Amino acid sequence: MDLVTPSIGLVFWTAISFLILLVLLKKLAWKPMLGAIHERERSIEDALNRADLAREEMARLSNENEALLKQARVERDEILKEAKEIKDQIVAEAKKA
Repeated sequence: MDLVTPSIGLVFWTAISFLILLVLLKKLAWKPMLGAIHERERSIEDALNRADLAREEMARLSNENEALLKQARVERDEILKEAKEIKDQIVAEAKKA
């Protein structure tokens, strides 16, 4: 039964060793890990902000593109109208002659 029951000294030194290990881990491992986690959070937040800015820029450029296309269509229609008027005028003059 002595093999199953730990002695007070063993429990004491195990607890001391565990506490020393916790202190060492806190100083050596937790701070760098938490720093890496915070840095990762910042980089993700920055990436999301840049994605939002890119999305807004894309929407703005899309609107500008649509306006340019609309203006080009209007100019095309005007040019075609003028060309048709000139054609009709030339045909009318040819019929007179």
